[in-house]
Amino acid sequence: MSRPRLLSAGVLAVVILGAALWLFRKADVPPAPVAPAVESPASRQTATPPAVVDTPQRIALRPPQADELSQVPPNPMAGAIGSAKLPPEREITLVLELFQIYRREFGAFPAGETNAHFMNALRGANPGKLPVFPLEHPRLDAAGNLTDPWGQPYHFHPVSRDRMEIRSKGPDGEIFTADDLVAPGK
Repeated sequence: MSRPRLLSAGVLAVVILGAALWLFRKADVPPAPVAPAVESPASRQTATPPAVVDTPQRIALRPPQADELSQVPPNPMAGAIGSAKLPPEREITLVLELFQIYRREFGAFPAGETNAHFMNALRGANPGKLPVFPLEHPRLDAAGNLTDPWGQPYHFHPVSRDRMEIRSKGPDGEIFTADDLVAPGK
């Protein structure tokens, strides 16, 4: 065998022998004991809270801000709401049509517990930041509720995934009486 090959084989043998000795020595040493984790008050304070998922319901809890909305104008039908030329019976169906537009865009009616939550969703507090209804409108009261021709908030009731009922108390201001306006019709 030539001298360079002999030298290479010797170096390789030393490396293998050294690695084997190191492994055997490691096997003789017992693992260090692991102390149980103790939660301190400081570690509890710095723990990351669980992530909050922004569902459509959570998004609609607060009114949208103009600077966060898509640069798409609201549906022009919304401008007719409150017009003296539009009879109340037609106005309530127009409001339902705006909800239908939202449903076509997002696959479901907006979610909410109050009139203002539903209107927040229509005004752009939705997953697409899409305004179907304008941010400012004469028929929105100070709380963000859409009011009927008699100044009372409409009642929005999702009946199912595919059906939304909208009710106005009518001229007497009492709900579930004969003069209520309902869309879709009775």
